[in-house]
Amino acid sequence: MVDAPENVTAGEPINVTANVTNEGDLQGTETVEFLRNGTVVVSESGVSLNVSETEQFEFTTETNDSDIGSNLNLTVRAGERSDSTTVTVLSPPDFNITNVTTDDPVAPGATATVEATIRNDGDSAGTEDVRLLRGPDDEVDVVEDVSLDAGETTTVKLAVETDETDAGETISLELVAGDGADGGGVAVDIEVPADERFNVSIDANASDTRIVEGENLTVV
Repeated sequence: MVDAPENVTAGEPINVTANVTNEGDLQGTETVEFLRNGTVVVSESGVSLNVSETEQFEFTTETNDSDIGSNLNLTVRAGERSDSTTVTVLSPPDFNITNVTTDDPVAPGATATVEATIRNDGDSAGTEDVRLLRGPDDEVDVVEDVSLDAGETTTVKLAVETDETDAGETISLELVAGDGADGGGVAVDIEVPADERFNVSIDANASDTRIVEGENLTVV
């Protein structure tokens, strides 16, 4: 009997275990082979077993990105008998960042919030840290151990502290999932005005347009 996982993530090895039993009436010697999609990967000759004796064999085959989506047929053959199983190779976790929003502009000394949706577009479950960076080595905030199944999404919130030295500046940040080595980070800019600006508008329909001397004037 051949035992192997139902699926693996590309880049992971496939470990296969097989029990070979001599079901004949005499001691015998055979060659035990491990095949991947019909091609012999490992061959062990001179395997001798007594009557009803069983020996366990372990084989390993590697996977890579070219195997993604493949159903690999793995076979162990001893003499004229064989047993097979199929293993599906899945794509690795792939965390992508979408729907990034901020509450800028913010006043110097205030805290800005960055909110984003994280989606796992891979075939496999995974766990990553989501980090907000102000330069390659300057981590502003982090949400650790974000775990997502394949196709799952979640929302994260991160904070950016500002101070008086940020007044009149635009803080340029990058939001990344994992180490950001795949270049999938998203640029985030937060404006910190140098002074407060207030917009004033008057609702003419809700305000008094005529008044009598001595009465209060209502402006909305």
